[in-house]
Amino acid sequence: IYINDLLYLFMNTHPTPPLNAPTKRSWMVVVYSVILMALCSPKMLNPEWNFDTVAYVAAAKERNFDSIESLHQAAYSTVEAVADPAAFRRMTRGSRYRKAVRENAQQFETQLPFYRSKMAYVAAVQGMDALGINAATATHLVSAASIVSLGVLALLWTGVHGLSFGLCGAALGLMMMAPFRLAVGYSNPDPLCAALLCWGLYAMRTLRRPITGTVLMTLAVFTRTDAWIMVTLLLVWLHASKHHRLSRRTAFGAWLTTLAGLVTVMAVTKPYGWGVVAKHTFVDKLYRPGEMDQAIALNEYLQAIWNGVQGHHHLYPTALAGFLLLTALMVRTLRHRWFDSSPIQLVSVAWVGAIVHFFVFPSLNDRFYLVTYFIVGVEGIASIWSRPDKG
Repeated sequence: IYINDLLYLFMNTHPTPPLNAPTKRSWMVVVYSVILMALCSPKMLNPEWNFDTVAYVAAAKERNFDSIESLHQAAYSTVEAVADPAAFRRMTRGSRYRKAVRENAQQFETQLPFYRSKMAYVAAVQGMDALGINAATATHLVSAASIVSLGVLALLWTGVHGLSFGLCGAALGLMMMAPFRLAVGYSNPDPLCAALLCWGLYAMRTLRRPITGTVLMTLAVFTRTDAWIMVTLLLVWLHASKHHRLSRRTAFGAWLTTLAGLVTVMAVTKPYGWGVVAKHTFVDKLYRPGEMDQAIALNEYLQAIWNGVQGHHHLYPTALAGFLLLTALMVRTLRHRWFDSSPIQLVSVAWVGAIVHFFVFPSLNDRFYLVTYFIVGVEGIASIWSRPDKG
């Protein structure tokens, strides 16, 4: 502004008006997004490679092949073309299961129903494949784009009443926590599902656009059918909340739409039942055609819960403790209005969703709780940042 005044005095020119608030906000979001992408780039360049990559490539490409043998070979060749050689060896020889599905096309085919049901994720990979992008690379690009979009949402969510450099730093800090930083390199639908669900919640709660929110939440269900658990809980809360109330008609209509999405996925893809998925994941890998109807027994399920509590099936240390601590700090900050606090209500719903999900799929892998962690993170930052006693 000072320079503009000098121009006006000595050159008799009209000063350029200072940036208005919307323009400043837009530039801050752009700069923040560039920094976020730069921080995510190491994981983008060195993503995670596992059998999921091969299976999702096959699910995306299967309509292009007439036989399982040709699809089987094409899926592995597609991944081998871009994967780190050492990682590819682990994907094909790292266990009896991986060797079996690599060497036998019929046993490989038994795995595809586990992956076809992630319809929106598979469709995104198919779209990139149609554009000429290697399908294995596409599985990672979808995850990276999803986490970057969540990072932008974190800034918009926490800065709904105004942005600052401090809030930008806090949002970046949240997105650099292990669950989100590692998810940048995932080759699975969890980041996409989390992004769709959280953007859907933001559209309904903050933007007051229930149709947009319903569409996004339904797409989240098309990405992972178990997202319907969290969607149901959030819609119930949005209807019951005094602060962001949805009418009964709107909430019920949104719920029916997401339910229709769930039924559609089940009817179109015909996935294995929950019992088969649980046995395959927590008891023993199923891959022989004659054993794909085996369901988990009650004692095996109870053992799986106990193993999950102890930390079995974890690829990385869980970030659960850190987000529980953030929840405690938020509760302490808002302790004078617990029962009337929208942030505490929403975070409570998010944790209930996480608990229900654990009993449906007893694993504490952070990738299954990205929605809960995101809600806890952004509501915690917003609450602590705006606390009444803040300097």
